[in-house]
Amino acid sequence: MIGNTIGCRWGAFTSAFLVALASNQPLLASDETSLSLRDQVIADASEYDTLMVSHSAVSIDPIAFVQFRYIADVQDQQDTQDELTVGFVNSRTRVGLKGNLAEPNMDFFVWFGFTGSGSSLLLDAWANWHIDENFSLRMGQFKLHTWNEWTVSETKQTFVERSILDARFASLYGQGVEATWKNDNLKLVGSLNDGLRSWND
Repeated sequence: MIGNTIGCRWGAFTSAFLVALASNQPLLASDETSLSLRDQVIADASEYDTLMVSHSAVSIDPIAFVQFRYIADVQDQQDTQDELTVGFVNSRTRVGLKGNLAEPNMDFFVWFGFTGSGSSLLLDAWANWHIDENFSLRMGQFKLHTWNEWTVSETKQTFVERSILDARFASLYGQGVEATWKNDNLKLVGSLNDGLRSWND
């Protein structure tokens, strides 16, 4: 974002400088060739400013999420040798990218998870096209809307873990197209996908 800001300021300064230079040079007024060249340079500078503004309308943000737990497990069973088990557990590690485009009005999300052995899993990979203020169309791999607790990101959960019911009814991921229509009082979601628990890992 800092680079874009600096670029925009430089482009605006260049345009202002060229306009001022063209208007303050009386010798160029009598020379048609110089006038044509001046107009071309000003037009090129204006086009450069337009490109800079369009570039700044694209945003890409890296994101990461790491979850640690400390567990103390006490067991009172005759067949268990170690009655006390304690230690830290890295339950989740996530990295990804999110961003949006101004034209077309679209946002995107890519989310990778890592297992305890270090291997990676592709979780989310989708683009969401906001056709208007009420209707949007999402394409790619995403969480299917069969259980609300599952669709809430682990980064925004109220408790440290989802419930047992979620483990039973969550649909995991699927690939397809999802249409969403909503207003202030109602939200409707419909999806055409390749079925429950069919993610591409």
